[in-house]
Amino acid sequence: MKRIALVLLLAAEVASAGGIIVSTRSQIQARIVPGGMFAGDTLWIRGGTYNMLLECYANGTQANHVVIRSYPGELAVIDNAGTGEAHYVKGNYQEWRDLMFTNTNPNVTRSEAGINAGGSEGFRLINCYLTNSGATAFNPYWEAKNTLLYGSVVMYYGRFDDPERNNGYGVYGQNILPSKKRVEDNVIARGFGIWFTHVAGSSASKLDGFEFIGNSFFGHDLYEEKNPFTLIGHFEVGAGKAAEDVFSENMLYRASHIAGYNGDGLTRYTHTNNYYYKGSYVPTNVDYLANTGNTFTTNGNRVFVRPNKWKDKYTRNRGHVIVFNGANADAVSFTVPSAMLSQGEHYDVIDVQNYAGTPVVTGTYSGGAITVPMTSVAITQPSSIPARRQGNSMPRHTDKEFGCFLILGQLGTAAPPLPPQAPSGTFDVAPLSLSGPGSVTATWTSQNATSATLNAAVFPVSGTANFSVNATQIFTLVLTGPGGSTSYSRTVTVTPVVPPPPPPPVSYYDAVTVLGVTFQIRKACTDTTIFVPVRIQKGQ
Repeated sequence: MKRIALVLLLAAEVASAGGIIVSTRSQIQARIVPGGMFAGDTLWIRGGTYNMLLECYANGTQANHVVIRSYPGELAVIDNAGTGEAHYVKGNYQEWRDLMFTNTNPNVTRSEAGINAGGSEGFRLINCYLTNSGATAFNPYWEAKNTLLYGSVVMYYGRFDDPERNNGYGVYGQNILPSKKRVEDNVIARGFGIWFTHVAGSSASKLDGFEFIGNSFFGHDLYEEKNPFTLIGHFEVGAGKAAEDVFSENMLYRASHIAGYNGDGLTRYTHTNNYYYKGSYVPTNVDYLANTGNTFTTNGNRVFVRPNKWKDKYTRNRGHVIVFNGANADAVSFTVPSAMLSQGEHYDVIDVQNYAGTPVVTGTYSGGAITVPMTSVAITQPSSIPARRQGNSMPRHTDKEFGCFLILGQLGTAAPPLPPQAPSGTFDVAPLSLSGPGSVTATWTSQNATSATLNAAVFPVSGTANFSVNATQIFTLVLTGPGGSTSYSRTVTVTPVVPPPPPPPVSYYDAVTVLGVTFQIRKACTDTTIFVPVRIQKGQ
């Protein structure tokens, strides 16, 4: 797998922050293995995109979770494209927060789902983006206990090609009391299956103690039904009634909620203060603890402001604003509580349907109303749409009768101290090739270095030096500073000079005539003048 974008710093322990700051995929993976983190540790991931699986084996405690989060003011994007697997929680009392999980594979498979909570205890997923998963975005199966999904944006899940359209959910899970699973203050929208949430149990995996509170559900125009469902109930007749489930203060736009499903129904069910705009509630064999305060409308005008309960000293103030605009006004105004914004605080308003785009409103909060436009058409598109929907246009923005916004305030004043940066610089040697002995010049610069050696000799941290070279030689520069050491090497190749060979001997053929007889005399020599003594005997 190839990492798409690089980030800045090397891993280092940060004792004062109780955690670890990292910058590369290999460093993240080195921390999430067994023994890589301990209760109370925080793994701060620098902003950037990492093509990898996040499978964390570390164990925290109920009082001190192991925390994995983006560095303040930055966004770490975890992309499991091409991995063939989902992210997996393999330890207890972990908290993943302020991260984006996505999948950019245009041919994503069902196996490349979002996050699987496995058999974890006390897992919390806080203020994240869960987008473009192959199948279900978040799976808190029955083995997981006391799970929380809070303040997150869950969109474009279920992109694998499922002709049934029944698979690939925003949230899919079961639960067995006394464990509780809570899904609160999330935006769950625009999935490619027909279920926002499919909380469906059986005789083996019960569906008790699920709590859906303050969530916003809305669909898109890719399906002719345009009315996805959120479902609670056992799918197996004879499994018994699901017990002590809660569906309260949720906001549904063109969406339906089914309670009881086709099993035996629900008991001690709480269904209160939900707002249905052009949606419906379909109960089957439900016994209630409470069923009050629910609103059903086809033309309402209402603004819901939900401050975020999990803002801390490292993050921006934040909250969701859900607007039902039956009057089709071009803009809608609302006020926010002091828990969301303070006077004089800078803020941005993000259209959740265009979560990767620029804010629709930005300003300094003066204590009055904030006005948002309801005419936006810009939208963050999915990585791809399933093949079964290739004939459709890409999703479009909802009409102005509905809007969903994320308000982000001023960044918290605290930040974990950054570890010292590793030295870096440039290093060149010229020329890199010589014909016979000669001289070369080394030139180097540095940042974050307090000392430098060149072939073990001490030199300034930046400079030049001349060297005589008689044979091929490696030059190694080592820069050292508070953040560690970095080395650079260059090789100078020396080609020996070979003298030319002597000229070959020259052969001469001379004709010598003696007493009328001509002789051909061959003589090897290097001179053009030769003297040939010839003895002539009488009679010859």
